[in-house]
Amino acid sequence: MAVPEIISVPSPFGRIQIGADPEFELLRPRKKVRGRRRYYRALQRKAAQFQVELDGWYDHHHWHVDWPGLGNLSRSERLQHLAALFVMFRRALAQTATWAQPHQCWLQIDAHDSSQDAVFLHTPNPNADNFPHGFGDLDWECPIPELLREFVAEPGWQFGRFDRPSTHFVVRPRPTA
Repeated sequence: MAVPEIISVPSPFGRIQIGADPEFELLRPRKKVRGRRRYYRALQRKAAQFQVELDGWYDHHHWHVDWPGLGNLSRSERLQHLAALFVMFRRALAQTATWAQPHQCWLQIDAHDSSQDAVFLHTPNPNADNFPHGFGDLDWECPIPELLREFVAEPGWQFGRFDRPSTHFVVRPRPTA
């Protein structure tokens, strides 16, 4: 199996890495998008009402805000989806703050594809012995891209970046040591 070539491209987050897969097609709407104001009002309302069920277990369970890929159309569209994503993340953190179950909650942003941005919740589970999630070779000392600075302002949060095979950003509560 051939390893895909990795290329560096400009993005709203600065230079990022992506796999140069000729069959990869960025998810974005194929026709004119109508009713955007209504769509974004509904998106913000849905994010503000986001609920986590605090029973059972979660195996890297995640929630996306931009399945249609509208955030891939422009910087302003991406900002709208990031705002909703961070509202969901704050709500998930607040709801799980007093949960007795050991858990991890984090947010992951795909620098190339808005439809893959998600809030994750992970607990010990019967599927695999994969708790706690190890974040591997994330660079936790990287600078926060300008596009994300307004969202990652909480002093209790930790920001990281990994570039293999493509660039992703992770935001999580700062671990207590």
